[in-house]
Amino acid sequence: MNINEHLHPYIDDEIDNIRFTYIYKNDHDIEIKVKTPNNTKTEKTVETFAIEKVYNAHPSELRDMLRTREYFSDKYLSILQSHVLNNQISSKEELYRLAFGSELKNDNFVNRPLSKFKHDILKELGII
Repeated sequence: MNINEHLHPYIDDEIDNIRFTYIYKNDHDIEIKVKTPNNTKTEKTVETFAIEKVYNAHPSELRDMLRTREYFSDKYLSILQSHVLNNQISSKEELYRLAFGSELKNDNFVNRPLSKFKHDILKELGII
């Protein structure tokens, strides 16, 4: 590996140029897609590490997020906070981590598996 040709996840800010999304292959199958700028270190890194293949091993995570969007209104987090948790959680970040199992802020993505992926999908779904 060469740092001039590939991204380092803890050093390169270009890692933010990776965006996860999804497509329906048919009525039952969903495929996770990775979007990157063309002809960049980002694209080469995604290809070299087979990021789409790796993330497509986690379709249940994507399905859970799609069900969350289907079953809950935009006020899901505030209802969870006030009625279920009785306002015991004070920060939006902690509530988000509890509800979705991922970090809210980019700087903390390293703390939980799949946080960047989940963040991108939840943002696309309009949940956050």
